[in-house]
Amino acid sequence: MARLFTRAELYEQDFPWTLICGRVYAIGEFLPRHPGGQLIRRAVGEDATDLFLAHHGPDSPAVSVLAKYEIGHLLLSTSAAPAGGVAGGGGPSAAWGQRPLQRLLSVRLQEAGLGRPPAFPVAEGVALVMLMLFVLWAWLCYGCGWWRLNIAMA
Repeated sequence: MARLFTRAELYEQDFPWTLICGRVYAIGEFLPRHPGGQLIRRAVGEDATDLFLAHHGPDSPAVSVLAKYEIGHLLLSTSAAPAGGVAGGGGPSAAWGQRPLQRLLSVRLQEAGLGRPPAFPVAEGVALVMLMLFVLWAWLCYGCGWWRLNIAMA
């Protein structure tokens, strides 16, 4: 059975946590590996449902990655609690049912092919060509003694 946390208990914890769709996730181990870089730091110690759903689609691999870090559920106060007193129903995947506009945008992006990585990694190709040109320049200037090339390039 999942552990139930109140907001007061969460704010007393000494590890990086976040809330998404009423579920509590310990994300300290994932922080340095997050593909989106430092953006995830905005979610630490906060309810990051909107942030998560804005950046991850319903079929995103992020949903399965997130499941690995789940440690419990948020317990709502008795005045605001639905039956059972636990916030959030089915997690991030179920939240898409309540967000038809985001779901429609995600479907249209997938149909347009914008959600997939490119067939040829253009940025990596450009970086490789630049690196090869630099190595050629350095070899000509310092290895072959073409010091005039170094002056001309400066």
